[in-house]
Amino acid sequence: MKKWLLIGVVVLVVAIDTATVTQNPVVIKKIVIASPEVTYERGEGGSNLDAIQQNVNAYMAKFKTAPADQKKAGEGDETKLIIENLYIRSGKVNVSASFLQGKSLSANLPDIHLKNIGKKQGGASPGEIAEKIIGSIQRQTTRAIVPLGLDKLAVAAKAGIKGAAEMIEKGAKSAGDALKDLLGGK
Repeated sequence: MKKWLLIGVVVLVVAIDTATVTQNPVVIKKIVIASPEVTYERGEGGSNLDAIQQNVNAYMAKFKTAPADQKKAGEGDETKLIIENLYIRSGKVNVSASFLQGKSLSANLPDIHLKNIGKKQGGASPGEIAEKIIGSIQRQTTRAIVPLGLDKLAVAAKAGIKGAAEMIEKGAKSAGDALKDLLGGK
């Protein structure tokens, strides 16, 4: 399983409040990401989106729990952002899993609208923003792929493999019995 997320962006629109460009926080009025393609890869240990979310959470936990004297110098000077509206529209989810044997499925990604990211706390760091966006993409991707019935497909694939193994075993036993009969029961 790959540990990355592929998002192909067709259109990106950003509207910034120019009066805040030299201030902290910088206010971004609107971000529109149109027609992204998200690749969802499922493996035995979960999905690539699960792995990404865990990595982002672990990274952010370091900053939330680190004592002030252990934080990087100048971190307090980090530029914060407020994003009033972030839209992800008309997206697509491409699904792959080992049990699909090289085939892929796709589904429409439900539209996402996040409001006032960082507003309550006077701005958010890029990491905090990434945490919110990745979490939202993960939730909507899950919502999009549930109707595909991946769990049922995985069970059916496992049953098919088990059934094939049983058929091979029975076939081998039958061939052995036939050979034994041919050799006169020896």
